[in-house]
Amino acid sequence: MEPDRREETPAAVRAKARVLRRRVEQGSLWLSVEGESMGPTLGGDSEVLLVGAVRPRRGEIWAFYSDTGDLVVHRCLRVTSTAAVFQGDRHRRIDTIDDDLLVGRAAAVRRDGRTRPLGRGNRLRGWTLRTRRALKARLVG
Repeated sequence: MEPDRREETPAAVRAKARVLRRRVEQGSLWLSVEGESMGPTLGGDSEVLLVGAVRPRRGEIWAFYSDTGDLVVHRCLRVTSTAAVFQGDRHRRIDTIDDDLLVGRAAAVRRDGRTRPLGRGNRLRGWTLRTRRALKARLVG
């Protein structure tokens, strides 16, 4: 039986984001991630280390709440004056997220007992994956 999944009010989602963001700002926090939208960088059964940061930068991986209340971990594509645009490395859907829904930056990933930092090399990897996907889409479609 499927769990009863009701959409949360925008105020409730913003409150959840604010509480978790404050927790991350007080000290880093390991968060379990599910799904394959960020594969191969982040896969099922992995955890990310969230750290406090002011604003996303292009290529960084961040945790944020979607407007439906789901906690999501995706890569930042670009930043505007009031929002950031995110996309999973294996996703076509793009999320424009207001600053008050941001939780924190993913600084490391832990999988199969190994921990590795997420930094400059990881941003290049994300760019490569997105470029490859875009080229493939142009060739096929």
